[in-house]
Amino acid sequence: MAKQDNMNSGKRAGGVGHIFAVIGKIVGTILLTAFLTALIFACLFAVYVKNDLSEQAQWASDSFSMEQTSVIYYEDPDTGKYEVLQAIYGGSNSTFVEYDDIPKNLINACIAIEDKRFEKHNGVDFLTTSKAGLSAILQKIGLTGFYGGATPGASTITQQVVRNITNDRAVDGAAGWARKLREIFRALNVEKYYTKPQIIETYLNLASFSQNCSGIQAAANVFFNKDVSELTLWECASIASITKNPTNYNPYTNPENLIHRRNFIMYNMWQQGIISEEDYRNGAAQPLVLAEEDTNKKTSSVTSYFTDALFTEVVRDIMDKEGVDESTAQSMLYTGGYTIEATVNPKMQTAMENLMRNEGDAYFPAGWHEEEVTSISDDDVQVMNADGTPKTRTGDDGTPLLRGFATVFIA
Repeated sequence: MAKQDNMNSGKRAGGVGHIFAVIGKIVGTILLTAFLTALIFACLFAVYVKNDLSEQAQWASDSFSMEQTSVIYYEDPDTGKYEVLQAIYGGSNSTFVEYDDIPKNLINACIAIEDKRFEKHNGVDFLTTSKAGLSAILQKIGLTGFYGGATPGASTITQQVVRNITNDRAVDGAAGWARKLREIFRALNVEKYYTKPQIIETYLNLASFSQNCSGIQAAANVFFNKDVSELTLWECASIASITKNPTNYNPYTNPENLIHRRNFIMYNMWQQGIISEEDYRNGAAQPLVLAEEDTNKKTSSVTSYFTDALFTEVVRDIMDKEGVDESTAQSMLYTGGYTIEATVNPKMQTAMENLMRNEGDAYFPAGWHEEEVTSISDDDVQVMNADGTPKTRTGDDGTPLLRGFATVFIA
């Protein structure tokens, strides 16, 4: 009887061992299959990186052109200083600023709020990227309690520069993940060839603001009527606030939102040891004082006879010097960042045009201004300098540049 029990126990033990052996084989097969699948995907990904992403990652600062505002200046006869007569731009108002001319407070404000590890990483902050990726996955499966239910930002300043230049902005599904991979590789590539100052300089000059502004110089002019180099701490924080959402933080339409974010940025600067507590509290106490919106401000609209003629002459000059057609020359004028020194005296020009537009036609026959002026007679008076020489500009070789209307320089 005891012998029979031992035999039965042996059979049961053998059966259990066989079951575990079968389970082990199944688990091993699954693991091996998963490993081989992962290996295949890794190989495919490596090929994709080598043949596709590596080419897409190539980027150079001279591979894009930034549209810049052309500006017409006139010499104020009372002060002798050159003042802005009119800005000419196509898509957006933008003027490039060199890194050395950008206030340190503005640079520090952007880094403090957008990418506090900017000086330490090599283009990609993998810690914040991992957090953002994990948060996105958790939200997909319904776990929205992490990070307050919102996906934390992961793009570094370098990645934002890449995005602004390439305009590669796919966000959903596989296209979004592929875009993110391209952006990572491009950012890593950028940091191989460009310094941190070059990258932050590009970022601040490409940043979009409300009021049709692009870049910090245009923003400083429009919002505070200042050159960017003259901005205070709280003004720098205000400009840094707008880039997150130009509509939501528009200083004119949503000033309270802007003040809250401005103060939050200065608080971060204090907490990160960039500014003192006193600087933070003084800045946060400042009211939002903006330049008045000038709805009559002249931009690209040609509204006077002089600027109309000047525009035509500058376009002709660009055509002659660059060897391009009229349409291309006009586009270059709107986006090429030209500095134009005009010979006009705005007060005299305005008085003269008002006289010529008199309603009663007391001085000029009716309809004279509706006829095209095709030539200038010898009896017309030329604008002269104080020494009696014609009011015209010449190039280095002594040849007239613009038939007496202006001198054109490349900004």
